[in-house]
Amino acid sequence: MRGSTLKPGLDGLLQLIDRDFPLPARHKAALPDGIAELSRLLTSERSLREGGYMSRPGLRAAYLRYFLPWNVFKLTALFSQMEAEGAIFLNGGIAAENSLVIADLGSGPLTLPLALWSAFPLMRKKPASIYCVDKNARALEDGQKLFNAFANGVYTKSVNSAAGAQPHWNIKTIKADAAQPKLRQKAALVTAFNLYNEMIAGIPQGDTEALRTFARKTARTLANCADKNGSIFVGEPGTPACGQFLSLLRGAFLELGWQPICPCPHNGICPMPGGRKGAKWCHFVFDNRLIDAAPAALRALSKNAGLTKTRLTMSFVSFCRAENTAVKAAHNRLKMRVLSAPVRLPDGNTGVYACSSLGLALIRGKHPDTAPEFGALVERAVPSRHEYDKKTGALLV
Repeated sequence: MRGSTLKPGLDGLLQLIDRDFPLPARHKAALPDGIAELSRLLTSERSLREGGYMSRPGLRAAYLRYFLPWNVFKLTALFSQMEAEGAIFLNGGIAAENSLVIADLGSGPLTLPLALWSAFPLMRKKPASIYCVDKNARALEDGQKLFNAFANGVYTKSVNSAAGAQPHWNIKTIKADAAQPKLRQKAALVTAFNLYNEMIAGIPQGDTEALRTFARKTARTLANCADKNGSIFVGEPGTPACGQFLSLLRGAFLELGWQPICPCPHNGICPMPGGRKGAKWCHFVFDNRLIDAAPAALRALSKNAGLTKTRLTMSFVSFCRAENTAVKAAHNRLKMRVLSAPVRLPDGNTGVYACSSLGLALIRGKHPDTAPEFGALVERAVPSRHEYDKKTGALLV
């Protein structure tokens, strides 16, 4: 997705982590190695990981100083863009005048609440109860400590709209299984970030029916947590497995009478569901301008760990109940979400691939510098004649 202008304060987040979670000299020296080790445990060596890695000092330091800031940074950029295009959780009660209830499942060290606070200044003065659910009590404790310091320290000093204000968000941590949350009240916004990739890892690759069954169960669980005007956000790593799961989750929500808000520009069949070798899956790549905007200390730490960031990816989808859907397609207009960088076409034109209600589309033009950016939501006239790209089968627009 395009490089969004981030709200200030993420440099302050790194400073708070150093202040509130100080590292002995021996652990500082070993931090790059700990980051590299945890990266392997979270990806290629997932099966070797024990669930309590936050209890190991070296890995806990790696998570708090590397993975947490990058995730907050990435979510802040995403939420800022969603807000800019008017797709911010729409009917999730965020714009309402009354108090707000948020349920964050698999909250860990409160990554997503930190990003919400960072991305949406207008939300900060709204009274809110944030229920943070996770099995790891240590991670929740760390997150609550960090959130309170971040909200009270950074933004009361560095953001004009919040100057002199005290945060009205009441963080309530719940040590419980996020797959079966037990909340005291329904939420206006239900969120889950980097939660389900661990759960689907146990489903055999290629077993689509088992994955579909899990997606339906997950959709019912999330829907049951939301109030009648609520909305839901689910974000996962931009991997083929997560892309397939979120496509199936989207289908499960449609069966329940819910609608996708973002990134989907329609409620038709997903044209990029993944699920087989070589199949395209829906995911988004944040461009280099965004990475360059990250705090210098975070980029330096990544380099020292041998994990220099060249791209940030994510798969995500948000939903609201069908009766609350506020966005309607204009007559004879086709809404599309751009899903690729510009590519050179055999006829000399430039094209970008996009998701639409008519399936995968190929938006063509003569000049590369006029091509819509990756992740952009664009609208074009519905073609009077349906012609298709011979190589990909995409609708030519």
